[in-house]
Amino acid sequence: MATTDRMDRVRRAMTEAAESLAREPALGDDQSRPPTPGDLYVFDSAEDAALEWLVVREHPHDRDLLLVAPADDFPLAGTPDVMLPHELVGRSLTARCGEALWLPRGWCAPRLRVGTLPQEALSLVRRRLADLSRGRASGNDDQRQSDLDPEYEYWIGLVEQSRELLQRRVDQALVNLGEMVPFAL
Repeated sequence: MATTDRMDRVRRAMTEAAESLAREPALGDDQSRPPTPGDLYVFDSAEDAALEWLVVREHPHDRDLLLVAPADDFPLAGTPDVMLPHELVGRSLTARCGEALWLPRGWCAPRLRVGTLPQEALSLVRRRLADLSRGRASGNDDQRQSDLDPEYEYWIGLVEQSRELLQRRVDQALVNLGEMVPFAL
């Protein structure tokens, strides 16, 4: 029974996210510009997690790599997460900083851009990522309680699976392009 309830909540969250995206203003001529920090993208995912991917920054030594973090409207946030203030983003949105990954710039096609976050919201995400990189994922009491919540654990499992799927796709594309030599020959 609990699994059915979870799936119903996931479906409702996906529907609400789609409706929210439909209400956002069109990006218009901005569609042709390259990906920049603060942009949100959607990628096809076989998982039941409705995620947007926030461009956080360029790699310091390779401008063709972008650090992206998944974001969603699931109501619980753990210690590695940042619940972005509604007054900044106009909706419920939480960046899952513990699931960030490096993505080639070319994967952020203009047609996949669904929005942009303001600099203030991006700064919050960058700060949390910096804290995580220094081993300081402290969070508040609610976040520490969420870390142990079965619903949160289930959701983060879906987010992690989506990240792993995206990473495998990127890795496979690089192998197919001959930019990487696979370990298993």
